[in-house]
Formats: sequence, structure tokens, C-alpha cells
Amino acid sequence: MKGQSFLENVIITGMVLSLVMGLFYFSSDFTFFHYRQQQTDDALQSLLITANAVYELGPGNREDVLVNVPEDVILNVKKKSLTAQDSSGGVNASVNTLYDIVGNLPTESGLLKVPVRTINSTLVKIGKWIYIIYLDKNLVNFTSLPLPIYIGGEDLDTTARLLINGAPYPSMPPNIVNSTTVWFTADPNILTTPSNKITTYTVGLRDVNNTKSNTLLLRVRGSLAP
Repeated sequence: MKGQSFLENVIITGMVLSLVMGLFYFSSDFTFFHYRQQQTDDALQSLLITANAVYELGPGNREDVLVNVPEDVILNVKKKSLTAQDSSGGVNASVNTLYDIVGNLPTESGLLKVPVRTINSTLVKIGKWIYIIYLDKNLVNFTSLPLPIYIGGEDLDTTARLLINGAPYPSMPPNIVNSTTVWFTADPNILTTPSNKITTYTVGLRDVNNTKSNTLLLRVRGSLAP
């Protein structure tokens, strides 16, 4: 009887230990998931608060924000929302804005500095995105072509491809001066115009990820145009 009682105690103790260990691991997994989810929610909220603040201040205003992104969580920018998800789908979060947002957010994890800037009254840039600020010439005489046109902006790099009216410029690629300036040659064989008119072209850039910038207008005046 004593042996049977001892065996029963061993079995009961084993069952209790198994239950306790199961609860411990479940609690650990739940706590870790909750922590990652909270970190993700905090990162999105920090981006949203900063974006709202610079949007309220108006075009041209910029602020950098520090966000702590958990490992394996990817942040994305969509038309009017910021989303976050990990590869397993366990972590999933999103926040919405009242204005359009563009940008490419870092894919690394950890503490990251993200630039946020208001582009215009309806658009905010979060993270990196090719953004054109100015053309050094926005009205040129056709008889003066060819001549260089300088483009000033942000996040310009060697992957930039010039777009005229949304299509790749068939002449040479833009020449990179630095991350804020590129230039191209306005070709009279491409930027044509009737002699008595002014023709308007849109000028933009596209990076290696096929992300397009905003556009600015370049007008070409014919020799007889007012």
C-alpha cells in the first residue's frame, strides 16, 4: 500500500508540475507577444503624433521622431494609413490619418530615427521618399535649348530616373550632384513646342524601387509665343 501511495503521489506531483510548466510557458509566450504588440502600437502612435503635428504646422515643416521597432516587424506606409506586421502575422497593427501619406520606412529593427515632413496641404512624407522642391528654371525659351535644368529635392540618389510627363526621359539619366540636387539637359528634340505656344511638361523622378516623386512644371516657350 505504501508503494502504491508513493507511486500515486509521484504521478500527481508530475501532473501538477506539467500543469505549472505549461501555464508558465503559456504566460511567457503571452507576455512576450503582448510586449511586442505594445512596442509596435507605440511605434505607430509616435509616427502618427509626429505626422499630425507637422501637418498642422503646414508645408515645409519637418521633425525627426525616434521609434522602437521590434525584431521581425515591418512598418509600411499606405495612402492614409500606417501598418505594421511580423512575418508570422501574430503582430498586426494600423493607424489612420485624415491626409495622404507617402514614404519608405526603414526595414531594420531597434531604435530608429524617422524624418517626417509636410509636403503640401494634403500630403505628409514619413521616412525616405524622393521629393522635388524646385526647378532652377520653370520657363525656358525653346531657342535656348539645349541647356541644363537643376532639380532640388530630398532623398535623391544614383538610382533616380528622370520622368517627363510620367514617362522615362529618353535622353541621358539625370546627373547626381548630391542627395539634394540633380540636373539634366533639356533636349530640344524631346521638349518640343509649336513656335507660337508655350508647352507645359511635368518633371519628376523615380527610384530603383519604382517609387515616383511628386512633380513640378517646366514650360517651354516657342520663339513666337508671348
